[in-house]
Amino acid sequence: MAAAEIPNKITAEIHALFTKRLKILEKLVDKTVAPETGLYPVMVNGECIGMRIGEKNVAVGGSIAVIAGTHNNETAGFDTAGILMDNALKILEKLREKREDEKAKGNKGTGIGDIYILHGGHLPSIRAFFEKVKMTPEGESIDPTDLETYRNVRDFDKDGKLKPLVNKKNSIEINGNRIPKALVENAPPLLRWLYGKFRGIQQEIYQHCKDVVDIHSFSRAGKPALLFVENKLPLEVVARMGIEKVLDLFPPERDLRPVDFMAQFKPDGNYQGSVPHPRRYTMGIEAGQHFDSGAGNIATNAVRALILERWGIDVADIIPEITVVDPKENGAVFSEAKGLYIPGSLYANLNPEGFNPSMKGEYEGYTLDKKLYFITDDTKLPDDVKALYDKELSEGKPPIKLNQLENGEGIEKGQPIAYMYARKEEDCEPFILRSPVDGHSFMVAQKGYADDDNTFIDIPTKVEPYVMVGNTAILPVNRSISSRSSGLL
Repeated sequence: MAAAEIPNKITAEIHALFTKRLKILEKLVDKTVAPETGLYPVMVNGECIGMRIGEKNVAVGGSIAVIAGTHNNETAGFDTAGILMDNALKILEKLREKREDEKAKGNKGTGIGDIYILHGGHLPSIRAFFEKVKMTPEGESIDPTDLETYRNVRDFDKDGKLKPLVNKKNSIEINGNRIPKALVENAPPLLRWLYGKFRGIQQEIYQHCKDVVDIHSFSRAGKPALLFVENKLPLEVVARMGIEKVLDLFPPERDLRPVDFMAQFKPDGNYQGSVPHPRRYTMGIEAGQHFDSGAGNIATNAVRALILERWGIDVADIIPEITVVDPKENGAVFSEAKGLYIPGSLYANLNPEGFNPSMKGEYEGYTLDKKLYFITDDTKLPDDVKALYDKELSEGKPPIKLNQLENGEGIEKGQPIAYMYARKEEDCEPFILRSPVDGHSFMVAQKGYADDDNTFIDIPTKVEPYVMVGNTAILPVNRSISSRSSGLL
């Protein structure tokens, strides 16, 4: 079986792209920016976390927040940030014209806000990632698992070297993909910093923004996808973004993804499950693979389509650098997601019956490792796992499929998706984990393995294909996952 290509080979073009993105990042967090540029720094706890395109006085509500770099190895959003900041005065003039048009129509509250461009990441960690790319010679690749080591918030010394682990309470790495709903008393300093920054972003969004776009990218190959957190954009708007895969329902989580966290806030400072602020749309965009130069353009088109939908302003008309994508003619909306946890972990009891390996009978006394490894079509299975896989194939169990575990790819019940081990003294036995449901892969952890208490994969069990007819999306009613063979996915 041919392995899916992973487009992470470093080239001269990638080196140039990341040099440009680093300059954009430095501009995004420069609190000395001059007001005559149309940009105003956004400050949280003394840190410049981004820029606002607008007047000196903040617009009252109705603004759009564009968040880049939430995860430190995901930099496509900086392309969008750079285009917006470089053209701030052009955009501001359009905002002014639109406000005057609305006032002329008698609309006192025009609903035309500012544009917030926020940096959600950790500067030392993201600079370390840029340095990794810079120091990787052209022609060499960075393994996806290695890429994922730069995703989280890491603790560096003044020379840019990773600090040694002092003790469990003083962690050197924090999972930036989950934000706790509340801090425990002995939370590590890095987690306190991360929580404080996102609380500050929450506050800005709560006070000023009706729409939130959080831009991400993949370590492994994957097509652009949109994740709805609050409300659903019209599908024709999604199609204009150049996106064909949409997830409109997250499974419940112990902790929150950053975009969920940013969207959920009440002014008393406590996390709440719902927000009274009248926001329209909150979404996350997976724009493409980290080193795909087109990912930044997908992110920019997503923001362009949202601004056009909200305010009737097409920024592509005034910014020639934007390459407008063709609307996707066919797409699909995924929903009713089932989240799977690592067997043996804290929340393994939430898994469907039969998914967790039984430690009874011949495995009495064995203990499961709280770590699993994903199976993709290019996975090199260890000898003992390969022997077990061959045995299960001979018993008629489903095989590994091409491109499996990429976002949106179909998964059949019984399909192998991961393996793990159980141990007893000197004995070590492998187990192959197979999907407990028919569905689709979505948001599998990118580093090739999982070893925490959060879901390691979300499996939407419903898909509704849609077709663009003119400027309208036609969504067939009552289409289930069996329709994935229709060619629309």
